[in-house]
Formats: sequence, C-alpha cells, structure tokens
Amino acid sequence: METEDSLVRKFAKQLIKLSLDLILGRITKARLYELSAGSLITLRINALKHLINQQDRKGLDLYEKLDKHEQQKLINAKHSLVTYLVRLNSLAKQKQTLAETANALTSYIERLCIDVNELRGKKVLEVGSGHTAALSNLGISKLVNVDPLMNIYIKHIEGFPDLYPDVIFLESDAESLPFEDNRFDFIICINALDHFNDARKATLEMGRVLQPGGKLFLNVDCKNRLNARVRKRVGHPYSFTPAKLRGLFEPTCLKVAFEKSIEIGPSHTMHFVKE
Repeated sequence: METEDSLVRKFAKQLIKLSLDLILGRITKARLYELSAGSLITLRINALKHLINQQDRKGLDLYEKLDKHEQQKLINAKHSLVTYLVRLNSLAKQKQTLAETANALTSYIERLCIDVNELRGKKVLEVGSGHTAALSNLGISKLVNVDPLMNIYIKHIEGFPDLYPDVIFLESDAESLPFEDNRFDFIICINALDHFNDARKATLEMGRVLQPGGKLFLNVDCKNRLNARVRKRVGHPYSFTPAKLRGLFEPTCLKVAFEKSIEIGPSHTMHFVKE
C-alpha cells in the first residue's frame, strides 16, 4: 500500500507537468482543473482502498464498525468527489432548465407513487434534494430543500436556484436538521438515503421534524454496492434491501403505510405515517 507521502509526491509531479502544459497552451484552465483535481481525488480514494476492501470482505456497509477517524476520512473523500463532479458540470457550462425540472417531477411521481395534489397548501421538506427542485411551482405553502452540499450547488450550477423562487434552499446534513420538532406535514427523500453519513440518525431526524399524522415518502435504490468500483462505493456507503429498510425504521416513530418495489433503479418505495 502506498504511503501518504508517496501519494503527495506523485500528485506534485502530475501537477507540475499539467501546469507546464497550461503555460505552453496545450490545455485550457478548465482542462487543468479536470485533470489535476481528478488525479487528486483518485489518489485520495486509492489511499482508502484498503478500508473499502476490508468492509467488502466483511459484507459491511462502508462506515459500519469503523472508528470515527476512519469514517471521517471516507466521508471527506465522498464530499470531495461530489464537489469535483459538480464543478466539472459547471466548467462544461451546463445550465439547469425548467424542462429538466419537469422531467424530475415525472420521475418523482413514478418513483414515489404519489399524487402531488396531496402536497398543495402543505409544509414540505425534501431531505438530500441535490441540485434540483422537482416539487417547485406546485402550490406548496412552504417548500424547503436541504442538502449537505447545497452551497456548492448554488455557487457552481448556473440557473440554480434562481429558477425556483418559491423554494428555500439550506445546507444541512440529514443527521442534524435545523428545524424544531413537528415542523412539516410531508417529508420527501428520494434516491438519497444510501448517500447519507448515518442513515439511522437521518431516519430519527426525519421522524422528529415531521408532525404527528404527517407522512414521509421515501424511495431508495436497492442495489448491492459491495465490491462495486471504488468511486461508486465511496459515493454510496449503504446497500439496502426492502427488509433492511424496514428494520432501519423500526426504532422510529414512523410506521409503514405503503411499500412497493420499483423497476426504476431498481428501487424500493415506502410511505410512512408518524404516530
């Protein structure tokens, strides 16, 4: 296994070469960022490969039974990877459009098995929303989208969040939502739970901020991430099955009202009601 010093030296040599290519006009500044940042991310993840392989051999989720220091290294690598991918889209001048939002809404309806009219006039929270607002302009009285990388999205994605004046965007981890108890009528969480740092804490937090009688609409990819390619594994620390999802929510105040396996993903959809 390479040491941290050897990885740093390798990256420094690559950066010097790329900088020279920039001076000589062989590459653009955007290409310099793509190659240099990409190399750095790859080096960081490869330095953690032994941890990832160890978890796979044991059949464990990525952060399971690791000490806090090891967990934080993997979490930092995940955040760096996502930030890099977002900045690449920015450099490619990709601009968000309302047509993409309409497509996202169609996907939400299909994945979550919901009638969006149920959300009209209600207070709705989307947890792990990413850089979209599929539920914008639906007559929701208060729509709040939270994501741990929200400020990165706002800074680097053209057209976001200006397309969505009716949405409040906040940077927040799912494990420590910045709201008082019993705040929202509905919570949406789609294709996000397997990205969280601590899925158990996130379920408890969603239950805390949902008002009694309120509903959580959840959709999660159900794929076996064990032995996936390294970058994919870093970005998806959890692997879920329907049974594992049910077990995850058992200690919460949220009770299953509906569930269905969905071909898209493939994934699993669950509706919960807070008692």
